[in-house]
Amino acid sequence: MPNRRIIVLDTETTGIQPYDKMVALAAIRFDHGTYAGHIYRIYDPRKDSDPGAFQVHGLDDWLLRFQPLFADEADEVKAWLQWADCLVMHNAAFDLRYVERELRKAERTPLDKPSFCTMTEARSRWPGSSAKLSACLTRFKLGTQDAQHDAFQDAYLTAQLYFRMHKVTIPDWPETWPRPTNLKSAPPAPPRPYPRRTVKKPARPGTGSSIPIAPSFVPRSLGELVAAARDAHMLIRFVGVRAQVPEDVQRQALDAHAHSLLAAFGLTRDEVLLDALRNAAMTLKGSQNGATTASKRLAEDGRELAVILPLLMDMVKSDGALSAAENQTIRHIFSTIRAASPEVAEP
Repeated sequence: MPNRRIIVLDTETTGIQPYDKMVALAAIRFDHGTYAGHIYRIYDPRKDSDPGAFQVHGLDDWLLRFQPLFADEADEVKAWLQWADCLVMHNAAFDLRYVERELRKAERTPLDKPSFCTMTEARSRWPGSSAKLSACLTRFKLGTQDAQHDAFQDAYLTAQLYFRMHKVTIPDWPETWPRPTNLKSAPPAPPRPYPRRTVKKPARPGTGSSIPIAPSFVPRSLGELVAAARDAHMLIRFVGVRAQVPEDVQRQALDAHAHSLLAAFGLTRDEVLLDALRNAAMTLKGSQNGATTASKRLAEDGRELAVILPLLMDMVKSDGALSAAENQTIRHIFSTIRAASPEVAEP
């Protein structure tokens, strides 16, 4: 079996019940025994993790609220998994149940791939002994599973176990375990209990995971596109001017928002449009009155807030510290938004 294309997959979830949701997915490709790439993603499950599940995966409920929905990446993930001749998992019934459930909820067809379960194989080889991943690794003197571990670590350790079961050895992962590639920053967490979740709907098919904006119209001119971005631009400029954020950092935030905006409207990324949006934004003075008005309008759209608030937090944290001016500026925006939408937590 190692002499073909396999993907070793692992998931982390909010718990082990049928109604629980997936919070992380890691999938590692091996082409005839040679590492051929991986994906590692985390998702907003729209529910809190069971305390026991949190102790395993360590993904805080507040952080997960600001991550993409699986539905936004369903096409990409499914296409990536279709490469394999076989999917390998430790406890395949568990992992496949949650992957297939997420695909079904995203209105996608099942994977329809053969699978191999290293846990089932372990029970066959060592009847009566523990078939847990850590126990199997110990028998082969392979890598150690940390008490708190992530989906990628488990996937790679499962790959080592799978190949050793087939008398093939693959090396230890040469670096620190990678971080999720779709990880988005979150504003500082408020005291528990966390506020009620805001509404979040999947992006339109084909817009991709980085675009939670759902526009009600498509701009017909550059002027309309600039107008659609104006409130977000106002907040970026307000934070930039008041908190004295370097202009290159402001431009990075503007470009990130522009990419989201263009994709949300189904527009092709165009450097001319990006330059026009950036230049229009940099002419704004970033006044407090303008930022207050923009904050009130944006408070009505949870999807737009899911884009702009992490960008603002990344701006003020770009130098690794939060100055008094940056803190005061961010708090003004959050307090204004909270006045209109109490579900948004203040940093």
